[in-house]
Amino acid sequence: MPRIAPAAEYDLAGTDDATRASLLAQASDDLAATGALPDDTYFGGKALARLGDLLSLARTLGDADLATRIADRLAAELEPWTVADGCATRAAKCFVYDDRLHLVVGKEVGFGAEDGNDHHFHYGYFLAAAGALAAARPDLVDELGPVMNALAADVAGGSGDALTALRVFDPYRGHSWAAGLAPFADGNNQESSSEAVAAWNGLALWAEASGDDELLGRAEWLLSNEAAAARTLWLEPTDLPAGYAHTIVSISWGAKRDDATWFSAEPSAILGIQALPLGPVSLEYLAGDPARVAENVADAGDTAFTGPLGDYVQAYSALGSPDAASAAATAFAARTTFDDGWSKSLALAWVAAVQARSG
Repeated sequence: MPRIAPAAEYDLAGTDDATRASLLAQASDDLAATGALPDDTYFGGKALARLGDLLSLARTLGDADLATRIADRLAAELEPWTVADGCATRAAKCFVYDDRLHLVVGKEVGFGAEDGNDHHFHYGYFLAAAGALAAARPDLVDELGPVMNALAADVAGGSGDALTALRVFDPYRGHSWAAGLAPFADGNNQESSSEAVAAWNGLALWAEASGDDELLGRAEWLLSNEAAAARTLWLEPTDLPAGYAHTIVSISWGAKRDDATWFSAEPSAILGIQALPLGPVSLEYLAGDPARVAENVADAGDTAFTGPLGDYVQAYSALGSPDAASAAATAFAARTTFDDGWSKSLALAWVAAVQARSG
């Protein structure tokens, strides 16, 4: 597989001063608008990763004061999660070891995580947030380490005894599976290929910031394989059976392929779940075929940008052509609502990076 390098920061070196100033002002506003973070491991993890992305953006643009303010908030929000025995005194924002299924699980979970579902999706967000914070504040690595290393071991390490080795990743298929116990006649499945890619990127960023070279090598291997699978099996499949009327596969199963999601039948959600969370590493594997990007967006129909996850679909569409990127920039400047794992400044930074990349 082509090697995909982990990435936390956009290349915005060629962005003009006005755009940089606008991005920084919006990032400050996004920080100020950040309310209380959720207690569960999925939406809580997404919210932490959003702060981590804002921190990386502020550092990329060279605003030390804003970076300090974001890092302060992120450190405060991560702190309860990183207390190894936190569940002894509270019922949320903590992790425990389940000796029945041999996994690390949060005390407040969602989407069946108590049965092992989606652990790489959930924990990838935590690892990305911790990697961003540790890169800015290396002195916090020891504090973050015990819990973050446990999350990393749960999804990508393990001895086969206390924790299952490579719990979610299937080397034969070259991608992850998301259902912990796979209680389906069609085998296991994975919906969000992009969250799987983001998980291994987050793992790599934590490994890099914490100085774990062995884990970094494994994370890059996982990231590179998952990114290749995301394109060839989900977003740009070439072997779809006769009668399959769509350009992408939104849920890949052991025994079938679906144009569907677990949460919405809207075409915007079906494509959007293959794009979130968009970030610097997304450019490394999503930008390869502009014509296929445009074809996938067209297949999502007239409500591709206005339905559920439409902000991600419009951001993905920016990879299709310079005109589409300009349209996305205009739309995001006027848009007031974004997915809870994203923000206006992050959306505008994505488009700016796409435009800078294309020339």
